[in-house]
Amino acid sequence: MPASSTPSKLFEQFEKLCESFTKYLYFERTPVDQKEYKLERMRILLAACRNPQNSIPIIHIAGSKGKGSTTILIESLLSAGGYRTGRFTSPHIHHYRERFYVSNVPQIEYAHSLLEVTREAEHIGQTCTEKAGSPTMFELLTLTAFLLFERLQCDIAVIETGLGGRLDTTNVVDPILSVITHLELEHTEILGNTIESIAAEKAGIIKKKVPVISSKQEENARIVLEKRAKDMQSPWIYLPDICAISNLSIRKNGMEFSAHMKQLSQEHISHHTMFEHTTEHLSSPTTNHGTTEFDIHSPLLGEAHSKNICLALASLHILGAPLPQHTIQETLKNTHIPGRMQRIDYNLFVDAAHTPHSISNAIETMAIIAPEGFTVLLGCVEGKKSDQIALNIRHPSIHRVIITDPIIRASDAKNLIAECTKHFIIHEYIPEARDALKILKKHQSPILCIGSFFLLAAIADIIYPESISVSD
Repeated sequence: MPASSTPSKLFEQFEKLCESFTKYLYFERTPVDQKEYKLERMRILLAACRNPQNSIPIIHIAGSKGKGSTTILIESLLSAGGYRTGRFTSPHIHHYRERFYVSNVPQIEYAHSLLEVTREAEHIGQTCTEKAGSPTMFELLTLTAFLLFERLQCDIAVIETGLGGRLDTTNVVDPILSVITHLELEHTEILGNTIESIAAEKAGIIKKKVPVISSKQEENARIVLEKRAKDMQSPWIYLPDICAISNLSIRKNGMEFSAHMKQLSQEHISHHTMFEHTTEHLSSPTTNHGTTEFDIHSPLLGEAHSKNICLALASLHILGAPLPQHTIQETLKNTHIPGRMQRIDYNLFVDAAHTPHSISNAIETMAIIAPEGFTVLLGCVEGKKSDQIALNIRHPSIHRVIITDPIIRASDAKNLIAECTKHFIIHEYIPEARDALKILKKHQSPILCIGSFFLLAAIADIIYPESISVSD
């Protein structure tokens, strides 16, 4: 086989091609007004290649926090069940190919297919420009995902929204299940500045008569979601009503807990046709009046991840997916999620948390696993709630705060410094993440890096690319 056809060479060509897409409108790097978010162009692109999104069953996931993690967890569990699964997430940390995944495919076939469908997506984007206008980068990447899953004949795909839901580029699918993770105020300049408006946008992924499951929400958000489900005649399942967590124990190398899942009524189980001939389901065996108990051991860290795991298990329960307990336990024991409260080495932890609530969760988790105290390396982009973030990092376990600049997007360092000064938080500003890490690692004390995916990308590029990124 010529060197140009090795997986690494093919992936290299793919990365260069994706990088060339940055000439198109790239929302992740250049925020725009809400009016730029529309679905008409994406539908034209899909129609030009015979609507590949309709070729396979899809689970569609939206939310503010935990949607990427839940996507990975659901896909991993289905893959372990013997299905050829597709997965599409965003953003990436180090390589564009982290956004795409297909299980149970030889690597050389996967690499060839990924490069070929990306070229096809670019060609379709160019040919449709006159009719639809120039595509955005995310539209081309989403189109690539649908073409890839169709070409490799996936049994099922799990798709994460990029931003919002109602007008998100991925919201062109007719899913077999809609999943909504925890909601909070985020991207308020686009999604609205109340929790009700955020919920209304996320609720846009709920489709007529398609089951929807939601994580625990603020009451006003839950009301909006439940009303949308009722209006769409969609079976509504609220995770706190069917699943409880007990005996949660978090350590540096992972966590363990017990999950107690109630048996669902038949009206809430979809029994999708891809599972209809199976005999062993998630709900067996049962104990304690129809409640299934799972003893979970996971390398993931934090209470938020325990809830994401329960949401993934409940999602498969709704679909009637055939997963025996030993498969679930082994899969969760070996599922790692890059950049989400991830331990890079003994004392270095990274989390893409960038909202006040998620930053608070990361700090509380870090306080449990590093009771001796720790340092925070904080790098946020402009537009975040600096005042609330500052209040959340005013924590007794934090010895030191170093503010740095994330790459790519404009930094919010000036506002963070002002808020830290206002709240008497001991801090210093080191513009280059490289310099900040060098200083911190000399002290050998625990470090938590938070604030944005862009900061994590900088860390990946500087020191730990293979630890954070998805490898070949």
